[in-house]
Amino acid sequence: MKINWKKIIVGFFIFSAVMFMCNLIFRYFQYVDIYSKEYQRASIYVQTDVCTNMLNRAKVGDFGRCDDAEQELETSPEWKATRQIMDDLWLFGGGRWERLMWSIESNQYYIIVGIFLLILVGLKMFNDRRLAENVSYHSIPLTIQRRLNGPSFSTINEHSHVD
Repeated sequence: MKINWKKIIVGFFIFSAVMFMCNLIFRYFQYVDIYSKEYQRASIYVQTDVCTNMLNRAKVGDFGRCDDAEQELETSPEWKATRQIMDDLWLFGGGRWERLMWSIESNQYYIIVGIFLLILVGLKMFNDRRLAENVSYHSIPLTIQRRLNGPSFSTINEHSHVD
């Protein structure tokens, strides 16, 4: 039975793509749900007395959240969910770049020591390979070593004397 690896690999990639799209759709609806709840809260807050009465709004000043609520109502929950999905798909989206930089900065000594150890291991491997090449270059070939060790049974049988 011959295994068709091409079909298996193509099937794996198609399966992965379908699962990736299902995951994106699932997360999209989760984001729509979250942003719809925020949208409803913002619309309720905008309709309160604090935001509708200008005298109360002036008394509260910068402490009120009416401006934030109005800004929340400017964008639909579906569009916010779409933007969030695009941000999740971007390589450095969702604060991943900041986390990467923070982890590099906090572990820079380990990184420097690790690179130094990798250089030492690489030099050791290079020197070992060079030493092995030199030993094999300056050693006696295997055929000559057999002759020096004495005759083998195969050479005795090949050169048998007939009396």
